[in-house]
Amino acid sequence: MLDENDQQEFAEYRITPKHFYMGVIMSCFYLIAGVPLLLAILVQLNWTFREVLPVAVFFGLFWSPMVAVGVYGIAAYFHERLILRSDSVIQQSVFSKKTYHLNEVTRIEWRLLPRTGWIKVFVGDSRLSVHPSSFSKQDREEIIDYFRSAVNEELQTGWEESLERIAKFKSRPTEITWQLSARFAVLFIAGSVASIYLWTFDIGNYLLGIAAVCIALGIASLVGSILHYKKAKNTPEELVEA
Repeated sequence: MLDENDQQEFAEYRITPKHFYMGVIMSCFYLIAGVPLLLAILVQLNWTFREVLPVAVFFGLFWSPMVAVGVYGIAAYFHERLILRSDSVIQQSVFSKKTYHLNEVTRIEWRLLPRTGWIKVFVGDSRLSVHPSSFSKQDREEIIDYFRSAVNEELQTGWEESLERIAKFKSRPTEITWQLSARFAVLFIAGSVASIYLWTFDIGNYLLGIAAVCIALGIASLVGSILHYKKAKNTPEELVEA
């Protein structure tokens, strides 16, 4: 807990492990599927430049960014921190670390978008963005309560409009939700489409096997998403009083 009389007291929060798991899955999936393809193109096939170009462009525009996103998710889990002190907020990202002093805050905006809410803190010419859904249930509650109480209410906007949404994601448990399952479904289906597309270049029939596995995993993720959605819909949310 933060002690207002001791500026050395602080609370440190890190994002949930789901970012790490998604990063590992994305990185491994696209590397495992991509490396054999590149080896086949560079070693096994005697293609002309015109034949290699569309596949190279595909890898550059689709495959590589997916791997990069996965690696960033892993790095974010180990490096990103939100440190709340009695007089300041420290946000540590993968590439930077910034300190925001509360006495310099000009306003706080409680926003409805994205779906799980968004806290935007304006400090001088800088802006601090906090997504409570990235943290565990207990951490979300403490983070929301901190910003609500640490800054004068007159400097906060959007709280009344966001109150119900804020309360819901304060009480939302940390679990594999239907949205996360749906993202996996899209990921695997995209992988199957990509594998079938590259199979048309006569790279190898093993791509059909990769496509089949992706389709099976995509269907499983889609079914899981539907089941999670029905469970969430039938489970009443307990609103937390502000």
